[in-house]
Amino acid sequence: MRIQLTDAEQTDGKMCDTHLDLANRLLREVGAVILENAVPLKIVKAALV
Repeated sequence: MRIQLTDAEQTDGKMCDTHLDLANRLLREVGAVILENAVPLKIVKAALV
């Protein structure tokens, strides 16, 4: 399952309680979770250079 993090979560560097609880539950039940928008695009682009 995927969790789309908000711009505010990305800026603050932490997930909201709802997303954090969901991610923990998914990790326990499914074994994996994809966090979309977790890393700022600027950092991703810099890593590709």
